Amino acid sequence: MASLSFESFPPSNSKNWNEVARKELGGKDPIESLSLKKQNLVIKPYYDASDTLSITPFFNKPSSDPLLGPRGWLNAPLVTVGDEESANKIALNHLINGADAVIYKLSGPCQLNTLLHNIELPYCGSYFIVENNNADLIPQLTTLVNAKGFDKTQIVGGIFWQSLPTDKIDLFKVFAGWDKFRLLGNILSTERNATEEIVKALMMGVQTIELCADKNLAFRHLAFSFCVGPDFFLEIAKLKAFGRLWDLVGMAYSITDENISVLLHGLSTYWNNEKYQPNANMLKSTTAAISCILGGCDLITIEPEDESNLLKSRISRNVLSLLREESHLNQPADATAGSYYLESLIDQMAKKAWTQFQKEVAK
Repeated sequence: MASLSFESFPPSNSKNWNEVARKELGGKDPIESLSLKKQNLVIKPYYDASDTLSITPFFNKPSSDPLLGPRGWLNAPLVTVGDEESANKIALNHLINGADAVIYKLSGPCQLNTLLHNIELPYCGSYFIVENNNADLIPQLTTLVNAKGFDKTQIVGGIFWQSLPTDKIDLFKVFAGWDKFRLLGNILSTERNATEEIVKALMMGVQTIELCADKNLAFRHLAFSFCVGPDFFLEIAKLKAFGRLWDLVGMAYSITDENISVLLHGLSTYWNNEKYQPNANMLKSTTAAISCILGGCDLITIEPEDESNLLKSRISRNVLSLLREESHLNQPADATAGSYYLESLIDQMAKKAWTQFQKEVAK
C-alpha cells in the first residue's frame, strides 16, 4: 500500500471550501447562510490563515514562577467570612488539600489574627474581597505581618474592593516593599455583553490610574476580577481581548517596564441547570476554568454549589488541580495562539471594545 503524505490531499483554503459549500447549499452564499451573530459579533462557519493576515496576535505572557509552569495560575478557593474561626478551618482545609491561595470575602470587620491563624502568608496567596470600605483591614494586616516577622517581599496577595478607597497614596506608603501584593483590585459585575464588560474594566482601570500621582505604581498594583460564564470560546476571547487592550492603555501611559503586568482573576460562579444535574456545576466550572487558563488568568476561583459542603468544595477545588496535574494545561504558555477562529474573534471584540472605550473617554 502506498504511503500517504500531506501532498496526497488537495489544498484546503477558503476558496475551495466556499465552492463545495455553495454546491451543498444549492447555490446560496455559505458565509451569509451559515454565519452566526452573538453579542454583535459575527461568527463565520469557516476560518483559515487568510482571516488573520491583518491581525497582530496577542500572546499570553509566560509565568515567571517556574513551579507553576509557563501558563501558571493560582488555585484560589473562595471563603466567605462570617465566623472567623470557622472560616480559618475552611481555609486551612483548602490549603492542605491542594489550593495555592485563598480569597477571603469580608462583608464587615473581622479579626485577622483568628482568620489567618496558622496560615503562613509567605507560602500561600491571601486575597481579600472587601464589600464595604473596611478601614480596619489594613492596620490589622500590617500589624500581623510585622508581629510574625514575615518577609514582606514574599507575601503574595491583594485586595479587591467593591468601592476603591480614595486614599491610595497612603496605601502605597503603608504597603511599601510588598512587591507581590496588589492593592487596587477591581471587581466587575457580570455583564450580558462581553464587549461592554471589557469597556467597563478599561474605564475602571483608567479612572483608578488618574487618581494616582505615580502612574507606574498604580499600574503595578492593578488587578481585575472577571466572572467567567459557560460560553467557552467567548470567555477566552473576552479575557485575551482585554489583555491586548490593556497593553494599549499601558503604552498610552508610557509604561515600558515588562515586569509591570495586570493581574487577572477569573471567577466561575455557581451554575445550576436542571438538565445537567447533579453534575451541572462541575461541568460548567470545568469549561469555565479552562477558559480562565487559556484566557490568561493568574488567579482562578471555582465557586462550589455549597461552600459549607466539604465534598462539593473538594470537587470545585480539584477541578483546577486536575487541569494542572493531569491535563498539564500549565505547560504551554499560550495554547490558543495561532487559532484562526479565536484570533479573529479576539480581534473583532477588541476593535469594538476599543472604539466604545474611546467614546466613553471622550465624554
